[in-house]
Amino acid sequence: MRETDIRPIPKYILNQIRKADNKNYPNPDGHVRCYAYLTTWKNELVKVTVAVKNRYKKWYCKQVAVHGLNSEKCFVKDMEYCYCASMGFRFGWYEEGLQKYENWYERGWCWADDKYYDPYAELINPNFIERLPEFRYSAYKLYQGCDIFKYLRLYRQYPQIEMLMKLGF
Repeated sequence: MRETDIRPIPKYILNQIRKADNKNYPNPDGHVRCYAYLTTWKNELVKVTVAVKNRYKKWYCKQVAVHGLNSEKCFVKDMEYCYCASMGFRFGWYEEGLQKYENWYERGWCWADDKYYDPYAELINPNFIERLPEFRYSAYKLYQGCDIFKYLRLYRQYPQIEMLMKLGF
């Protein structure tokens, strides 16, 4: 996966994100929310994380992270991981005109470690995994964790995990 492979958010996914955001936050207060969707790029399963914000009664949405299933690195844009004081993640909105000055972490797409730049995000299209023959019998629907990529990587390494999930362990 390269930076040139990153595509804009499809219209139907954007509509699903807006619908989920309106359902989860009927009265938005200006805080940033994250959503994720799955897609394939060059035969690789990819999770794209999207940041959503409301400001002055207008809805803003942009891609902030792209994770490939086969990679331990990810692409990050306008996002910073703050490890102290449990702040979590900060997002820059300079390109959208929501802040006066550009923050130091607002730059183009760059590489980062996959384990640090993966905020919790509601998955919009989890049934996309059914389309891939490799994960058809992975029992991913029984997984109750928040990071589906960790489970799918474990399933690739240990396919026996499917039986453990089906038995309820």
